[in-house]
Amino acid sequence: MHQSPRVRYLSEEAQSGPAARGPLFATSAVLIAFGSIAFFTVLSGVLGHQGLALADEPVRAWMVDHRTAILTVVMIVVATVSGPVGMPIVVAGFAGLWAWRSRHLWRSLVLAAVGIGLVGLSRVYLGYHWLTDMAASLSLSLCVVGIAIALDIWRPFRAARELG
Repeated sequence: MHQSPRVRYLSEEAQSGPAARGPLFATSAVLIAFGSIAFFTVLSGVLGHQGLALADEPVRAWMVDHRTAILTVVMIVVATVSGPVGMPIVVAGFAGLWAWRSRHLWRSLVLAAVGIGLVGLSRVYLGYHWLTDMAASLSLSLCVVGIAIALDIWRPFRAARELG
C-alpha cells in the first residue's frame, strides 16, 4: 500500500544551508533593534507631546474632513470584522484554508500584513486610534517579525540536528 508523506504543518525542511543563517539572523536583529528604537521614540514623543505626536490631531482632522458615506461604511465593516469577535473567526478560517491548501500554517501569518494595514487605517479613519497608536503598533510588529524570522531559520536547523 502506498503511504503518503507525513505532513508537517508547523515545520519544514530548511531551504537554505547554514551559511544563510548569519545574514538572516542579522536581519532579524536589525528589525528587533529598529522596532524597539522606533517604539520608544514614539512613546517619548507621546509622553513629551512632541515628534510624531504633533501629527495626531492634524491626521485625525484630515480623516474627519475627508470622510465619505461609502468609505465610512467600508471602514465600519473592516473595524467590525476585525474586532474581538470577528477577527478570530476570520483568522481561523483563512489559516485553516491556507494550511489545508499549502500544507504550511506559518505562511498564512505573512499574508495577514495586508489585513493588519487595512485594519489600522480603518481605526485611524474612524477615530478609534491616533496615528501614534498605529506607529507604536508598527514598531512592535517589526520586533515580532524579527523574532519570527529568527525562529523560522532556527527551527528547521534545530529539527534537522535532532533528526540527524
